[in-house]
Amino acid sequence: MTVSRFRAFIAVADFGSFTKAAAMMNYTQPAVSHLITSLENELGIELFIRTKNGAKLTPEAEVILPHIRELIKNEDHVYDISHEISGINEGRMNIGTFTSVALKWIPDLLADYYALYPGVEIQIKNGNYTQIERYLRNCTTILAFTPRKNNPEFDYIFLKNDSYVAVLPANHPLADRKLLRPQDLADENVILPAEGNDYDLANILKMMGKVPRILYDMNDDMAAVGMVRAGHGISFLPALLLEDYPVEGIAKVPIEGITREICLAHLKDGYLGPRSKGFIDLCLSKYGQKAE
Repeated sequence: MTVSRFRAFIAVADFGSFTKAAAMMNYTQPAVSHLITSLENELGIELFIRTKNGAKLTPEAEVILPHIRELIKNEDHVYDISHEISGINEGRMNIGTFTSVALKWIPDLLADYYALYPGVEIQIKNGNYTQIERYLRNCTTILAFTPRKNNPEFDYIFLKNDSYVAVLPANHPLADRKLLRPQDLADENVILPAEGNDYDLANILKMMGKVPRILYDMNDDMAAVGMVRAGHGISFLPALLLEDYPVEGIAKVPIEGITREICLAHLKDGYLGPRSKGFIDLCLSKYGQKAE
């Protein structure tokens, strides 16, 4: 059995879609279908119930999924250990991240890391919070930046608290405030950005005290800011993302009591070689702060 079949199986299981799994693996959809069909033929069981809406695990596949995850994890550990034996300054390391960290931290981190370990190749996979967890779970990445600390599958290394800000039109009556409570924004029209997750945004909306009018779901952070600048409503974004963003036409006001913890995560009990530990140490030295 080739490992690529197992990785395709995990990807389809996680995404519930052959098309999305193919995109994540940089394969074509027919190639992923062929890998799954080949694995089904070899195992002698059907792995997915295929529908027009996606793919669902069969009961038999649900039984073998955790064992295949463990097999892939162990294979990755073998490669990590072999690189450790042959030397730290070689090999490849995949890191998962989300937009604000990719924009604000990753360029400097890569420059500093390559200065220390010039022979190591780092590949960055950007995604939303849910995709990042999938990258870790299916061993696409060994480490990932994430705001979450509530998944028992992972160990988390705290780096920094990042506050959320309300993004307001520059002429908004609240634009001159130093700090806003969520309930101060209860009567505003809301424009949803891309960065964040359901928990972050749901928490803000809940604390506003009433059901807001959500006019636009932009699925793009800068598009949401543009809508705010044009006066179509307000939005919420992490402060890190907007740290150096031009303020013409908008105001950025911190929201009381709304923060996220930026962490590095890895699979619980997963093997971390010296290359990974070097990256962790670099992140802690550049961006780490004590948890409040």
